[in-house]
Amino acid sequence: MNYLESLELTEESDYYRLSALLDNEKQAVLKTELNLKSNENFNKQNLLKEVFNRKNIIYYGKIQLEAPIKIKSANGELEIALINDQELSKQIEKIKDQQKRSKIGWIHISTIQVLIKSTYMKGINSPISLAICDKRITDDPIDQIIEIVHGNLANVNVKFNAHLGYAIPLSTENIGRSISLAYKFHRKNLMEQTMNHFQLHMQ
Repeated sequence: MNYLESLELTEESDYYRLSALLDNEKQAVLKTELNLKSNENFNKQNLLKEVFNRKNIIYYGKIQLEAPIKIKSANGELEIALINDQELSKQIEKIKDQQKRSKIGWIHISTIQVLIKSTYMKGINSPISLAICDKRITDDPIDQIIEIVHGNLANVNVKFNAHLGYAIPLSTENIGRSISLAYKFHRKNLMEQTMNHFQLHMQ
């Protein structure tokens, strides 16, 4: 690209900057040498587009979580973080290409699937509420709720999908607060408090 007077690139995990300076005279010479036809769309914009054509570094991942929940912890006060700093760091460290690894700065959350399975017989009235939340929101608790579902484990299973479709910077402090699951079982005396009354599956 001898029509470029200067090209400066800085790319890190949380910062990207590209600046280019195009020499108009060199660009004009290049255009003449190529003997372009008048109907061909060859202009400064296309030259700059070629320079600024940046490909994203994309890796696809999936996280699965399965855990028994005791009835004493299902009173609506506890939450489970669906992502955490340590786990993400471990996954990124597994990327063999060091150059690519150093430039990854975002995690894009597509869909979260939650499945609750009761540990007792079908037909027992067992209302439960579940919510996917973003605890980074501090102004109004209502705005923290991404998706909320009210179900009943009388049918053994409660299942739902939450479609998020947004990206979170990996530099976010305590990133686990970005996506969490809050849950409340409405029959707190159904079993002894130490019993595991349902199984949680997430991915």
